[in-house]
Amino acid sequence: MTVCREGLVCAVVCCMGINGLSTMLEYVNEVILWLPIGSQAAQSPEVEKLAQYFQDLSAQLTSTTQELVQKIQSETFVEDGKAQLQQIQAQLAPLAENMQAQLKPLAENMQAQLKPLVDNFQAQMEDLFRKLMDQTKSLGQ
Repeated sequence: MTVCREGLVCAVVCCMGINGLSTMLEYVNEVILWLPIGSQAAQSPEVEKLAQYFQDLSAQLTSTTQELVQKIQSETFVEDGKAQLQQIQAQLAPLAENMQAQLKPLAENMQAQLKPLVDNFQAQMEDLFRKLMDQTKSLGQ
């Protein structure tokens, strides 16, 4: 049965947690350190291959564990950020509604006061434009 290294690390993390995985890596590293010492008498190529295999396995497990921890931390960070944004939005929604309720009458009052002034200004501009047009016509004749 073949298992990818990510699947193996995920299975170990799920069963033993991050601390359990760390303990397992320490054990593998000890085996790697003691394997060449205990086998110095033999010095066979098989023992060297086995030692190299354990070293490679340890390196893969370590790198995969680091990658997995980084992924978990980044996902947790994003989830925390989303939760905080939702809390802020929930806090600001009533404030925005309150401000809108207070500003609406003020805006309507200002509009009621400014409408006659704008209408008067528009009438004056139209009158001025008419006078300019009349003067331009008289110059052209």
